[in-house]
Amino acid sequence: MKITIITVVRNDVGHLESTMQSVLQQTLSEIEYLVIDGDSSDGTVELIKKYSDKLTRWISEPDKGVYDAMNKGIALSTGDFVYFLNSGDTLLSSTTLAEMHLEQVEDKNTIVYGNVLAKYWDGEYVEKPKPFFDTCMKFKGIGINHQTMFFPGDVIRQYKYDLRFRIAADYDMAYRMWKQGIKFLYRDVTVARYEWGNGISSNPNKLLDVYRENAKGCQQEWSPLYWLKMMLEHYRLWKKRKNGLQFV
Repeated sequence: MKITIITVVRNDVGHLESTMQSVLQQTLSEIEYLVIDGDSSDGTVELIKKYSDKLTRWISEPDKGVYDAMNKGIALSTGDFVYFLNSGDTLLSSTTLAEMHLEQVEDKNTIVYGNVLAKYWDGEYVEKPKPFFDTCMKFKGIGINHQTMFFPGDVIRQYKYDLRFRIAADYDMAYRMWKQGIKFLYRDVTVARYEWGNGISSNPNKLLDVYRENAKGCQQEWSPLYWLKMMLEHYRLWKKRKNGLQFV
């Protein structure tokens, strides 16, 4: 069984190396590693070349944003499962991929997902995601991060990220899969570490845009009531974090 890992990067030479090293240190042997660079000019390409003999393939060319680059990675992938670990994110340990036991998944139309370790301004916290029904319809818990999802290769290669989304195209695609009958299997494994604040979706000034796109991504009508419910749920989760509890 082969896992394709796709790293998307543009002008992030300061964080890319730790991401690549966390992949290259995995104990699991059958890894197809693709790096998709968006025509960087800050030394990122030179860093990729340094590791080129350890990569399955890499490209550097202009793109239309992160989701366009992720689509390019999907098109190049050949793995039984496909996983995105973009620049700045890292796999939690060298045994993370092995701990997911993807070889034991019987139904090949199943997305396997786990937990994520999120670094906030006041510390690091394990986020345990909730299924889409809970996050979209019940406003309960954290949605599934793309850093924790392992997509079956034959499934994801039939889809594309919708470039009309700037922030939540990953949420939209996974939700479309769920609506079309793709199964989701949870493993209580903390897969990756990411730093809150590195992406558009964690920019406080963009929070309203995030809520709007999340609503659109799970086919919910945007309204002041939707915004209020999302704000209240985020406040609940913030209180749990402040009290030293896991996000659940």
